[in-house]
Amino acid sequence: MFDVIIHGGKIIDGSKAPAYVADVGIKDDRISAIGSLLEADSARKIDAQGLVVAPGFIDIHTHSDFTLLVNPAAESQVHQGVTLDVVGQCGHSCAPVDDPEVCRQSILGYHPGVEITWRSFDEYLSRLEKLNLGLNVMAMVGHGTVYRTVMKGQSGAPTPDDVKQMQSLVEVSLEEGAAGFTTGLEYWPGSEARPEEILPLVAAAHRYNALYATHIRNRDLYKEVRSSPIRVVGFVHFQAANQKNDGSGLSCTYPVSSRGCCSYCKFERKVYFLANGRHGCCGSCWR
Repeated sequence: MFDVIIHGGKIIDGSKAPAYVADVGIKDDRISAIGSLLEADSARKIDAQGLVVAPGFIDIHTHSDFTLLVNPAAESQVHQGVTLDVVGQCGHSCAPVDDPEVCRQSILGYHPGVEITWRSFDEYLSRLEKLNLGLNVMAMVGHGTVYRTVMKGQSGAPTPDDVKQMQSLVEVSLEEGAAGFTTGLEYWPGSEARPEEILPLVAAAHRYNALYATHIRNRDLYKEVRSSPIRVVGFVHFQAANQKNDGSGLSCTYPVSSRGCCSYCKFERKVYFLANGRHGCCGSCWR
């Protein structure tokens, strides 16, 4: 006896196998059978003939960190088939927090109707878990947030002791459930960050075998990113051509996680340009 049977849909399972028509049996929120289930009983039947049945999509770059607290149903994502949001991108995350007024400056989508009651990354995740979320969430810790927390909202170059405090906050956040670390190098405070400020934080992510994603700086210049021991989930906002550097080249090669289909993912094969060819959207070969 199944809870739900989805009948007759065209299955695209993400394994790169050709699409095929079959039934899907679901029990206790898990897929328990795929095949011909015409004779099987279920509490609910869904006729999917002429439709595609696929695993939920992973949106690897979102800024839903705070808006999920405002609208946990996340209809705008669910209606597109997204079942996992990766938040905390571009150096913006909702935790860790020292002063809520300072942290608010680093939060995209802030709404005064939701009070910032958490301080640690664990407390932020616990706040999300108490909601009836419409999708799953993988949260990253952002450089901008830890910078503001340590620097008390002030600008300026952090001292070596400040960087150590930032590194400690990243490490604690990773221990408490952050999936990785992100930077936004095109805007403050990332735009002013020197390599010696960022590298210790990225090294912390590496020690925890966590992911690193960056909104790159100087997106319109020639980019060539070589292999790195860091597990990189994304380089975002590439710009392959503009008035400064029309027709600039783009070459990016780096190791991907075990979820990838190859040991190296060459972005030359995976860049898609919009109408005028000035903006690129890149993605590694996730399964």
